[in-house]
Amino acid sequence: MQQLINEMKSVFNSDKKRINHALDVLRYTVQIQQVEGGSNQIIAAAAVLHDIGIKEAERKYNSSEGKTKEEIKKFINKVFKTKTGGKLALELFVNNNVNQKV
Repeated sequence: MQQLINEMKSVFNSDKKRINHALDVLRYTVQIQQVEGGSNQIIAAAAVLHDIGIKEAERKYNSSEGKTKEEIKKFINKVFKTKTGGKLALELFVNNNVNQKV
C-alpha cells in the first residue's frame, strides 16, 4: 500500500491539500472497514485513488468534476501502467464494480 500512496503523491506533486485529503480518506476507510468488513486491498486502493483524476480533469476540462468512468480509467491506466503496483491498483479500482459492497 505504501507504494500506491507514493505513486499518488507523485501524481499530486506539491498539492499537499489533495495528498492530505487522500490520506485522511484512507484513515477513515480503514476505521469503517474494521466495523463493516470488506476487502482491505480494494477499500484502501479506492481511498488512495478516489481523486486521482482531478489534476488531469482540471488540465483537460478546466474542471475537477468527473466526466465519465472511461475517461478516469484511461487516466489511471496512463499514470500507473508502467509503475510497480499500478496494474494491481488499476485492477482493484477499475475492474470492480464500485457500487457493490466490497
